[in-house]
Formats: sequence, structure tokens, C-alpha cells
Amino acid sequence: MDPHQNAAAAVEKLRKDCLADFVRMDNNPPITLYHYTDARGLLGILDTKHFWFSQAGFLNDSTELTHADSIIRSALNRRLEFTKSLAAREMLTAALNSVDPFSTYSAGSFIACFCENGDLLSQWRGYGSSGGGFALGFESKQLERNLEASVGSTAGTGIFKVVYDPAKQDSYVKDTIEAFCQLVEHWEQTGGAPPQNKLLDVARFGLETALADPYFRFKHPGFEEEQEWRLIVFRELTHPDLKFRPSGTRIVPFFDVDMRRPPGDGPPLLPLTHVVCGPTQTQAVAAQAIQSRIEREYPKGSIKISSSSVPFRV
Repeated sequence: MDPHQNAAAAVEKLRKDCLADFVRMDNNPPITLYHYTDARGLLGILDTKHFWFSQAGFLNDSTELTHADSIIRSALNRRLEFTKSLAAREMLTAALNSVDPFSTYSAGSFIACFCENGDLLSQWRGYGSSGGGFALGFESKQLERNLEASVGSTAGTGIFKVVYDPAKQDSYVKDTIEAFCQLVEHWEQTGGAPPQNKLLDVARFGLETALADPYFRFKHPGFEEEQEWRLIVFRELTHPDLKFRPSGTRIVPFFDVDMRRPPGDGPPLLPLTHVVCGPTQTQAVAAQAIQSRIEREYPKGSIKISSSSVPFRV
């Protein structure tokens, strides 16, 4: 077999091994995940059956990409300090010059956000129009199936659990860098990967791909209460369906994705199971209106409608 094919297979296996713990988490989401929005957003989702997937780096937490970038760069620099292997130094230096929170790979990730809890004060304040919003509960596994049916099962598309634990974040980055260093050091010792050898390009790409995951998965531990999960689509920034919308002083790139059940998988509706009305003085009126809207499409009583237990304060 071509040595480059052997190298590519070894790198891909190593990348998957590094991500294995995260993949296990991703494969076991809660039965229901909640998307917080205001009244306009709720009606838009119900009317169009579409979600907006916003470009990473344009979400509400402006520190997301830089948080992961700081962890990655610090770990790469620490490993470089004591690396004697010329091949490993070549790979690490190339990775340092390439990893970038606004690179094509990370910038090409588009995200729709969900929470495990459908009644969080912080989310009502942040996403629910200062308490007057709604949390839409969806069947998580069906959401993922609908997404893949809509955009295709491309690499990276799916559902992801956000990681807040600093120890897990540091461990993943450190262990991933160490594993790839050991691989190229082995190649170097056996005469397979001197500096500037093409095999190093294979290893460097594998390392950079493995280190791209934290850019859309890691968040500061201060946000841990939200227990966020994400639906993610990877698309080129030149894709003809890319749209733009205003958000405060920013212009946000996004994709408008059809999230209905695919043909043969039930009625062409969203996998909605629960609606929580945010903490306002008019919860009962809001719940009545939502019930009337939902019963236009869903069987009566099939969607749970409830009110937030968070006390309302003017």
C-alpha cells in the first residue's frame, strides 16, 4: 500500500480516538432539547418549519472562539518548548500558524443552539425578550435526523454537546497534541517522516482538524448553567444559500434550514413536543394563543404547553 495511504489511515484513526469521549456524549442527548426565542421567532419557526443556523463567531457569546483559541495556542506552545523531534516541531509550528478561530474550517460552521432545561432565568433574560419569550422543546434525535435529511450527512453535521469543564477542555487539547506528536516522532525514528516530508502534511492536517472541534464545542465555565447542545452544519462561505441578517450593530451570516420530518418519517412537521411560556404577567393569555396556533397543525393535546415557574419581576 502507498505509504501516504497508510499514514492517512493512521491519522484518521488517531483523530477518531481523540474525539471518542466527545462522540459518546454527542450520541446520548436528552430526549428533549429547548430553543429559547421571542414571540416573533416562535411564530417564524412554526410558520416556516425552518431554523436559522448562525455562523460561529457571530453568536451572543463573543468570547467563544477566542476562549478555545487561547487554550489551543497555550498547549501548542508548551509542547514546543520541550520537543526535540524535528518532525514534531515542524508539525506543531505549522499548526500554530494555521489554527485560527476565523479560519475557513471554524468559520464554516453554522450553529443552532438548544438547552437541556426549558425554564432558565438566564435564558429568559438573554433570549426571551427580557422574560417575555418562549422555550420550544423538540425531540432531540428527530431534530438530528431532520437536519441530515435536509442538508445531507456531510462530515461534522449533527448534534454536539458543549463542554464547559476547564479540566476536560485542557485534557482534550493536551492529549490530542501529545498523541499526534508521538505519531510523527515514531515516523521520524523509523525513517518515515523527516521534516518537510509529505507525511507531515497528513499529520498536520489531522491535528488541525482534531483541534477545530473545540472552537465550536468549548465555552467558558461561567455559562455552564445553560447546558447547551448544538445542531451544526458545515458549509462553504461561498455557498449560494448563505444569507445575512441584522442583529444589533452586527450583520450575521446564516443559513435558513428546513427542519421538517423527511418524507416517510411522519407528517412534515417539526418534532415539537413542549412549549414553555416565559415569566410574564400574561402567561395564561400567551399559553392560550400558542395552543390555538399549534392546534392548526398538531393533534389536540399532543404538544405540552406550560408556564415558566420563574417568578416574574418588573
